[in-house]
Amino acid sequence: MIIGASPTSSTWTLVAGGGLLVLYTIVLFVFDRCISTHPSRDLLVQTLDGLKDCAGWPRPPQGKERDRFNFVVGEVNAAVAGTKGQLQSWWNRRRARKSSDASASYAAFIDTGLVLAIWREAHRLDRLCWSVAPSGAVKEHLKVVTAQLAASELPEAKAIVARVAELEKPKPPSEVKPSFVLGPWTLAKRPSPTPSDPRPLLQEALTVFHNTRDTLFESYADTQAKASWFGILGVALIALAAITFHREYLLLFGALGALLSRSLRLLDRKPGGVYYGVSAAAFTLAPVIGALSGWAGVALVQALSQLGVLAKAFGRVWSYQTAGTLPLAIAFVFGFVERLIDRFTQSTVDAISPTAKSTKPTTPPKFPTTAVALKASGTPSAPAAAAASPTGSDDSGTG
Repeated sequence: MIIGASPTSSTWTLVAGGGLLVLYTIVLFVFDRCISTHPSRDLLVQTLDGLKDCAGWPRPPQGKERDRFNFVVGEVNAAVAGTKGQLQSWWNRRRARKSSDASASYAAFIDTGLVLAIWREAHRLDRLCWSVAPSGAVKEHLKVVTAQLAASELPEAKAIVARVAELEKPKPPSEVKPSFVLGPWTLAKRPSPTPSDPRPLLQEALTVFHNTRDTLFESYADTQAKASWFGILGVALIALAAITFHREYLLLFGALGALLSRSLRLLDRKPGGVYYGVSAAAFTLAPVIGALSGWAGVALVQALSQLGVLAKAFGRVWSYQTAGTLPLAIAFVFGFVERLIDRFTQSTVDAISPTAKSTKPTTPPKFPTTAVALKASGTPSAPAAAAASPTGSDDSGTG
């Protein structure tokens, strides 16, 4: 028997739990590579196809503008074909080399970083298309981009919005100066207005808008990737903890508490513009964190009881040979209230090293009162320093 293992643990329980952990790891991988990436990839393909519409714009007359227009259209079409090929599966690229009529089939497993890199390339091609667009279309698109930048707090966005507003202000009539006098008539020359080209300003606005969007979603993707890998690492730690110390029921009830907390929060959630990948990654990571919090939290409760911080009724919650009601309830609470383990950890540090100063003020851990705990264990009630149930916005189950 492994050191620290409970003699009542079942081998079949370990096998079933191990199978569930393997299945959970597969789900995390599929979510990171398929479920969360496919919506962004499909929208990217539609955006790339829409870039080809610039070939239908009115062609400029003969000259340098006509040559530049043809160059931009050719470069956009070639770049779109190349970038879409990166999104396709290996089998489809092989078929495309043999037959030009092969239908597009995109890879089932695709890296989020690749999709985000192609998004940046698509935005560069979009700016290139608008550099040769008709003046009327450029002005209308500039209004659309400016309206989107108006909601941004970046100084660059505010500066562009101010410049567009200045550009749209009506110009005062120019002063008419006499040119020369011819007898009783005065011939005057009114200066012709010089219309400003809106293309450079649109290029600046699109650059700020695209860079802001790309940077935001790259940070979201980085958070999602970290959450996925932390989830896989947590699954490995759960397996190691179950094999080494057993007490699988604590892991189960901790995960159950976290899952129930997240589910209730999902029912009360209001619609918002949260990135799908990050939002869902928090739900997939919650059971893993809850399982480890519930398992370690029971050990912390017994340690605090032995140090005299909590009532003696909690002195054997970790040492129970069977799944008693008290340790199961404690594991469930630690899984349900996600940040409760922070307070208990800090209280353990304060009890071990009273001279250590925390960087932020903490309150002592609050758990069921001594009277309630002693009543549940059959011990006569006595005054003690145990506090009431946790309160506060951080530990109310809202994370």
